[in-house]
Amino acid sequence: MALSSVNKELGTEEGHYLIRICELLGCDLTHGCDLRSFAVIAALSHKITALDNFTRRMYKQMDMKGMETNTQFCKNLWEACRDADTNLMSREKLMIELKAGGVSPEHELYVQEALTQTDKTLDFLDFLTYIPLFILTHKSIIQNPLDDERCK
Repeated sequence: MALSSVNKELGTEEGHYLIRICELLGCDLTHGCDLRSFAVIAALSHKITALDNFTRRMYKQMDMKGMETNTQFCKNLWEACRDADTNLMSREKLMIELKAGGVSPEHELYVQEALTQTDKTLDFLDFLTYIPLFILTHKSIIQNPLDDERCK
């Protein structure tokens, strides 16, 4: 309820995503959360509602029950790509990881275009915003790992 009063554009699926992220990050929502956690989630909600329609539709397609496994994958991706000193990830590093994962040039271009609104680096909040995109990409690779069309 508090998030919907702070962000009137937040959809139901996006709200469920935010609640799930809170739970996975260890927030006990039955007792509420502290102001700092709420501020981060509220900021994330505004980033999500500012996304283009294609990316926002990914929140509707997410399997919330399977998100714990996917979140572990995303956490590993964040840890592998972030700079330990600054706790930021460069877009270039992310693009290298996507290319190494066999993402199609078309999807690479889409990710680059989606991230042009960010600076040259992504912070953890930016990263959380695009988790559905990373999960979609990961599923595509897992479903057909030998698809050489992505490498052309």
